[in-house]
Amino acid sequence: MIHYLCTRKHLYTLGQYLRAWAPDLRQRFQLIPYESLPGAFPPPRPGVYVFADLERLRPRGMALATSFRHTLDALGEHARILNDPQVVLRRYELLRALYDSWINSFDAYRIHEARRPRSWPVLLRREFDHSGPIEDLVPSGAAYDDALARLRVNRQTEGVIAVEFRDTADERKVYRKYGAFLFGNRLVPRHVLFSRRWCVKDTDLLEPEHIAEELLYLETFPRAEEVRRIFAIARVDYGRIDYAFYGDRMQVWEINTNPFLVYAKSAEPGAARREANERFAAQAREAFLALDAPFS
Repeated sequence: MIHYLCTRKHLYTLGQYLRAWAPDLRQRFQLIPYESLPGAFPPPRPGVYVFADLERLRPRGMALATSFRHTLDALGEHARILNDPQVVLRRYELLRALYDSWINSFDAYRIHEARRPRSWPVLLRREFDHSGPIEDLVPSGAAYDDALARLRVNRQTEGVIAVEFRDTADERKVYRKYGAFLFGNRLVPRHVLFSRRWCVKDTDLLEPEHIAEELLYLETFPRAEEVRRIFAIARVDYGRIDYAFYGDRMQVWEINTNPFLVYAKSAEPGAARREANERFAAQAREAFLALDAPFS
């Protein structure tokens, strides 16, 4: 049994995949909302425990997740823990670690700390969500001070971080966002999303050349060991890494610990990028089966 913990509002990330792509796996999962933990912790049962959605948890939520994790100690080798909340680096801590490790060329800052960005522009976003930038890129120190003043006036400063921007567009002004999943020890390439917007949330370029490039990435998965190393730095065992390239240098935007696997609509006949999505859905199914195998 795989016990999957995440926020109640975001159970759909796994739920859509199980309904549309792997309904036969549904009986292998128990979905546990973090919000259900304050009343009483479920009795510990042997199995795999995935602590997902950690970057969305506020301090109280992290305390609950950590307390529940401690209850699993009694199971010993009969419990396998992925994304131990005691050690996982969340968004800000990971960006700082990757900059200090000379992996990322950009740094991140909490807006309440004394340090200020050293390069411009920067983007402002929140530590605790996946909503993307708060506004457009902030081009200078003066504009940064103005943006912070607006946030303070509106009392919207909680969890805001500033991240130095790196323009990873190619010579045709196309941005790429690479994604790869880790399922325990199994690393699986997920996608290349193409866009003319710097904040790439989904692909908006679907020319044959883009389809072919994504499929080549899925087949060859270049620099996979670098990706594995970054998961190890983050101490993340389950999730999706998002990255791009600045010249030849990998730049990691984040690791999402409750990522969308495959949209349900992607299973419909004629859906865009069908081959890429089918390939990943099948690999994800095998990865989940491998995770659950010792406890079946």
